[in-house]
Amino acid sequence: MSDRPSPDAGAARDVARAALDGGMAPDLDGGDVGPALPVHHPDGSVESWFVPVTRGDRLAGFVRVTADLRFQAASAFPPGARPAADSWLDSRRVRDMAAGSADGVQVTGEPVLSYDGAPARIAWAVPVRLADGGEATVYVAGASIWQARITTEPETGAH
Repeated sequence: MSDRPSPDAGAARDVARAALDGGMAPDLDGGDVGPALPVHHPDGSVESWFVPVTRGDRLAGFVRVTADLRFQAASAFPPGARPAADSWLDSRRVRDMAAGSADGVQVTGEPVLSYDGAPARIAWAVPVRLADGGEATVYVAGASIWQARITTEPETGAH
């Protein structure tokens, strides 16, 4: 896998900038528009793009761009409640947060920006092994961390 951004990432960032320049999110005026991050559907495809807008080391908000590169929405955090940007944008920090979410949790894969249930619930999905040997996905969204256990039904052989 290449570390170079997708051409669509640049186009998504351009869509976000145009939306901000067009007054679609006045609460984000004057912020720095960061690189677009793909938001993955559980099947691995790109569901949308998350384009962060920062002020200093804080996440002021973000712009959502559809997978086919149209403005979808913008969201701004209140000035007194802006999270640390790296809690949303640094996959290493996200991985560390998931690993520290409970005793005995072992991260088993790389964090992927995705969502929990509905696409509006953007969060990093981090695959983990639990202390009891079970597998789960830990979701990290800023300082919020929660877990979704992966369950499989045992085969009974009954028909």
